[in-house]
Amino acid sequence: MSKKSNFFINNSSGFSLAEVLVVIAIISIMAAVGIANFTSVSIGSRFAANQTRLISVLNDYRYLAFVRSKPYKFILDNQDENLRIRIFEPTSTVWRNKNLMRRCDCQMGTVTDATLNANCSNTFAASSSQTPVDTKTIKDFKIKKWDPDSLTEEEVAVKFCFLADGSAARDYHFKIVDKSSTLSKIKKINKTGHAE
Repeated sequence: MSKKSNFFINNSSGFSLAEVLVVIAIISIMAAVGIANFTSVSIGSRFAANQTRLISVLNDYRYLAFVRSKPYKFILDNQDENLRIRIFEPTSTVWRNKNLMRRCDCQMGTVTDATLNANCSNTFAASSSQTPVDTKTIKDFKIKKWDPDSLTEEEVAVKFCFLADGSAARDYHFKIVDKSSTLSKIKKINKTGHAE
């Protein structure tokens, strides 16, 4: 055998166990960091997609309210860790009076004036007895009512309406929350009907 081939045979002892363990540890750390970053990105993407879907539904019905000259009442609530959006149309003819609808807050606010209260009772049929014209569900997404004055949130249904001109009866605030993370955002529907 030549000297050159003896050199390779005698000195090719391979990797030691310690070297292999160090390489495996480095690869494991890099994989863990990569998976954590990927999970964070996917949760953020899901939250953004759900937020876009909610705003899209609201804008679609705001447009329909304007085009059809008919208000739409919304009830957004949590059902089985998902956001349920129920949309109602009025059944009476009183809804054509936009000023009354605005004063009555689409029969969802507190009306203290007894005369106005009698008028408001017919603006929309009670939601519990009325069948929604449309129901949407957004998975892994929750909603909370938000009070901008006291900066508090409440786990109750969020109710609002778009009037026949596409505007809202008043400003409405709510907080949207991703079910499986700490991501959340406060949204507002302006009197103009624009959601921000």
